[in-house]
Amino acid sequence: LLQRGETLYQQRCGTCHVALPPQVLPSQTWQTLLPETNHYGVVLPPFQNPELEDTWEYLSFFSRPMVEDGLRPIPYRVQRSIFFKVLHPEVEFTETVTPETCIKCHPGTPELNFRQLNTSVQ
Repeated sequence: LLQRGETLYQQRCGTCHVALPPQVLPSQTWQTLLPETNHYGVVLPPFQNPELEDTWEYLSFFSRPMVEDGLRPIPYRVQRSIFFKVLHPEVEFTETVTPETCIKCHPGTPELNFRQLNTSVQ
């Protein structure tokens, strides 16, 4: 089931931009984004079941909820996510972080391989 969800996620999201690892955003972000048809100014066809449920299973399994303490809003941009920052300790970004900038450091991004690093980027 998780493999099907990952495949659906890559097909749905990775065709227009880099499919981000679920870990970089909280579960609340994914839960809001999946059924949304207005995606950052682009109108998308609605996600139908069972694809919606399978994709949610994948994203919720690999993400984690963010504690809603009223101090930090739920992030809808990767650069604002505390989880993204935790996964990138001591990394100084010279430009705005977007899904497309991931590939500069992670050449395996199209295959959802974010563990491989480009050693020529400092």
